[in-house]
Amino acid sequence: APLPSARAVALVGVASVRDALSLLAAARTSLPGLAAAELLSAAALELVGSPLPTAWPVSVLLEDTGAGALDGLTAVLSSSAAVGDAVLGSDAAERARLWRCREEVAAAISARGVPVKLDVSVPAAALESVWSALPSAVAGVCAGAEVILFGHLAEANLHVNVLSVPRTAVAEVEDAVLRLVARAGGSISAEHGVGRAKVGYVGLTRSAAELA
Repeated sequence: APLPSARAVALVGVASVRDALSLLAAARTSLPGLAAAELLSAAALELVGSPLPTAWPVSVLLEDTGAGALDGLTAVLSSSAAVGDAVLGSDAAERARLWRCREEVAAAISARGVPVKLDVSVPAAALESVWSALPSAVAGVCAGAEVILFGHLAEANLHVNVLSVPRTAVAEVEDAVLRLVARAGGSISAEHGVGRAKVGYVGLTRSAAELA
């Protein structure tokens, strides 16, 4: 892969996952060099310290590596009605500062406690509804649990992290999340594999013939 001729990063606050998907569609159309589109919940961004001037329910981290990356990214943000607030980074220090907002989330969650961690994906059309339904699905089996979401927007891949779950409720939390994902037509394992922990859940999304 050729070394990018330019790089620009933006952290964007939006009102909803629907707005995040709208922004992604605009970026894909206008930025041939779009290299990253990451999704963060308000709780995830709060853990690492938000550089945005106000709090937003959802944030999107975009990186463009095409020629004229800064101008291109600026144009997308200026023309998208989905954008609430945005911080742009063009030099290396600013880009690194914005990327830390995404890269340090997992460690920040673990510093709060031992989370129940699930890696799932859903069809893009179902991303907003699943995102909204996850907290109540978890609360239904474990009152007081805290759901923190982040992931890869373009793949509709969510890293579901749930804090304050007693050991006795871990299996119920996993079951509630994975059944919700399966009902939405998603995958119980997006990028980290089935391994040993999810063998019992494969039947949620695979037929008897596929299992055989």
